[in-house]
Order: sequence, then C-alpha cells, then structure tokens
Amino acid sequence: MSTKTVLNSSLFDSSNIESVRKQFNDAAPFRYIRLNDFLHSEFIDKLQQSLNDDITFQQKDCDLYRFLQSYELQQSEPQLTAIHDLIETLYSNQFRDVLHQITGIKVNQRPNLFASCYTDTSYLLCHDDQIEDRAIAFILYLVPS
Repeated sequence: MSTKTVLNSSLFDSSNIESVRKQFNDAAPFRYIRLNDFLHSEFIDKLQQSLNDDITFQQKDCDLYRFLQSYELQQSEPQLTAIHDLIETLYSNQFRDVLHQITGIKVNQRPNLFASCYTDTSYLLCHDDQIEDRAIAFILYLVPS
C-alpha cells in the first residue's frame, strides 16, 4: 500500500513540513503537533470499520486510567487490510523521514501500536508518558464528525 492512499499528500509538502516543525519547536509547555486531515477520509472509514469489526478490546484499569485496549496491532492479521495498511504506512521510510524532519528525532522502525476505546465511564489522568525507549507518543482520534 502506498502512503498516498492512506496519508494526505500535503503532509509531505516542504512548506507544510516547515510550518509543522515551527509549531513543534514553539509549543509549550511541551513539544507537540496537531495534524489536521492527516488521513484520507475514505481510508478513515475503512479503518473505523475494521477497528469496530475485527479487533478485540480488553478492559485496562488502574489508578491512572480506565478504558478498553486492543492487543498490539502489529500482531493483527494481514487480511485486516485497513489496520495493516495503517501500520505499513506509519512504519514506512517516507513517513518516518517526515517525522524526523519535523522533530529531529529518529523514529524506531517498529513502534508499538494499540487501539483504545473510551466510553462514558473511561478516563485517563495526566501522566508523563515516559517509557525508556519511547521518543514520540501519538494519538489518532477517530470520532464521529
């Protein structure tokens, strides 16, 4: 699968990369970016369908959080094409290079990916999100528009 069928091609424009890099470097109190229209809307529909139909979620619960979480998505079956296509795209050299251009951080070839489902009783308290080998954390919100 080509990144062009999953990601919005404007993500790779040099002017966009420079704008997002500035946003990242100027952000406070911690560095972050927000990428609007990151995925093609047609792909989002397929991804949401696959997450709803093909993924099993387990309750995760402690003092910091309560929500439903999937197994590691890298372990998903290749026939779950939308999930597989997202994983391949996020692991692609092209996408990881854009992240490096924006953040200055070299991204692992195989990051950990999970899907989480938040219901009306779910919560996630403030936390530092520091894990020994994690340089970048991201959230991809898939909510009804």
